[in-house]
Amino acid sequence: MPVSLSCTLSVEKRKRIRFQEIQFEPEAVPAESQDLSEKLTLALGEILNSMVDLDRFDLDGVNMRLNRLETQGKQLLFSGYAKIDRVPKV
Repeated sequence: MPVSLSCTLSVEKRKRIRFQEIQFEPEAVPAESQDLSEKLTLALGEILNSMVDLDRFDLDGVNMRLNRLETQGKQLLFSGYAKIDRVPKV
């Protein structure tokens, strides 16, 4: 099922990426699929918002934070840091 959307991206509390103002773009989806595609697009936005949380990257002794998020063409660029209290043991 095709989905098509546009949204804005933001960084929340330096640890989450938020997909905001999600808009379904029907012109990129065949007419017979638009109703279902719109529902899936909005559900995808909710799922993405719950997935990208740096606190879920559970690395022993490592704390990651985002300072900035931007796009360049088709690339999504992150700027941030990782605070390493101790090197994780393997």
